[in-house]
Amino acid sequence: MLLSQGLNPTKNLTQFALRSWSTDQGSPSTAILDILQTRNHYVWLATFNGLARFDGVRFTSYNQTNTSEITVAGFYALCEDARGDLWAGSSGAGLYRYRNNVFTSFTNKQGLSGITISALYCDRSGVLWVGSNDGLDKIEITEDSVRIVPIQELHGIHIWALHEDKNGMLWIGTRDNGIYRMDKIRQSQGYERVKKMNTLNNQFSCAVSFAAGHADTVWIAGLENGLGYFAEGVLHRFEFPSDVRMPKLVRKVFTDANGALWIGTVNDRLLRLYQGGLSAAPAVEQLTNIESLYQDREGTLWVGSYYTGLSSLSDGKFTNYTVAEGMSSNIVHRIWQDTDASIWIGTNHGLNHWQNGSITTFSKERGELPDDIVRDILRDSRGDLWIATFEGVVRKPSGKSGKKIVYS
Repeated sequence: MLLSQGLNPTKNLTQFALRSWSTDQGSPSTAILDILQTRNHYVWLATFNGLARFDGVRFTSYNQTNTSEITVAGFYALCEDARGDLWAGSSGAGLYRYRNNVFTSFTNKQGLSGITISALYCDRSGVLWVGSNDGLDKIEITEDSVRIVPIQELHGIHIWALHEDKNGMLWIGTRDNGIYRMDKIRQSQGYERVKKMNTLNNQFSCAVSFAAGHADTVWIAGLENGLGYFAEGVLHRFEFPSDVRMPKLVRKVFTDANGALWIGTVNDRLLRLYQGGLSAAPAVEQLTNIESLYQDREGTLWVGSYYTGLSSLSDGKFTNYTVAEGMSSNIVHRIWQDTDASIWIGTNHGLNHWQNGSITTFSKERGELPDDIVRDILRDSRGDLWIATFEGVVRKPSGKSGKKIVYS
């Protein structure tokens, strides 16, 4: 399969390069609530301490202390419109637009339904949708004007998530009022525009994040309701496999360029679902309590945590192989490439043989080595493989198949 630029879904999550930035590395806040890369390649962050622009090295902050137009500390949502202007939803001061290096605010005085903005979405026709604590607004933007149109059917409902599916339907998620869909195409033709969905007999009443899946599938993060998906006209609850601990709270879902679904949880690890296989990221604090997920144009996955700041996962120039990928130890003394291009690896806990992506281990416990500390490996002119350990040398005769190593 030809993969898109980005994280190779066939790699284990432990094989990606992890980088992190918290307040000690210049991040304006430990809570990264939304992430967006604009067309000029800057990565923007919405935080509890204003907005930040990141160039990969330095953070530039925009907040109450250095930007007179900004009158509130917290920001929840980011979006870039068709003209390249940045829009940011705040935690009590309405909507901000960043255009030509100037911030302009829009509040209920300009017609917004609410001034705490939890969700922003710019659809394929260029319309900006604004989900707030008091409803949904449609914003029609031209070069010279901004026209705000409240959606009356959703007045008074706290909107948490917005998503446009492949058929042009707008999905609207709330914290405790269920899930709605809006037919944007028929909105001016007298049809019912907004319809509340049957949410598994009201057992799936929360939707705080959406993501596109295969074909017409839409994935739904439902906090304590877990992970759900809508396919072929039916809403389903995703059943986690028995070998993966089911998270108590699912906060974020995001589909990357290769079709892998990333699942951000609260008080649990970051998960990835790809072609039916579910895997968990390393158990590090930077990849827990996920608030935001975003993939940039270079394929890097950006991860925003509620407590530990900003992190990124990338393929990197090197691929790591550790005990998580089947190695018997992370301490390696010797690497030797055989004539068939397979790799023999001498470790602190046995001999590993890497061949066609799989790893076979030889150990003292199974009677295959006199000692598990392997310091050197060599194949002689007769084709015999020699392995030097702390307790002597052993020989694997040429042509002998299987795992058994014969003592010399």
